[in-house]
Amino acid sequence: MFPEREGDNRRVDVRELTLDGRAVRWRTAGSGAPLVLVHGLAGSWRWWRNVVPALAAAHEVHVLDLPRFRAGFAAGDAADWLGRWLDAAALERPVLVGHSLGGLLAAQVASRGSPRPSASACPGWCSRWRRTSRC
Repeated sequence: MFPEREGDNRRVDVRELTLDGRAVRWRTAGSGAPLVLVHGLAGSWRWWRNVVPALAAAHEVHVLDLPRFRAGFAAGDAADWLGRWLDAAALERPVLVGHSLGGLLAAQVASRGSPRPSASACPGWCSRWRRTSRC
């Protein structure tokens, strides 16, 4: 898990910017090529906390919280929002990794033909239950 303490190799910094009139905070760890982790529908950045230390050994990992869906922000707006966030955060050709809805958003952003991202990976929401054949 992270963070532990100052100087720990799992140290996480919090960054913030304003996008569409709202503050957006995200966590970063490590250095290297940028890797963006995007959670699923009911998730948060915390879903990724156990894998961040390993990923941060080779990447600058960015873990953000998607805006909550409500009046003024619909699910159909999320991929555009993610693309605008990538631009505002000035991430050059990041790898996007998304879980569940985050995977869909990563794939949508990747399919738009812009210079971002360099790659995307979309682990399935059901992967944790495959051992029990509940999918």
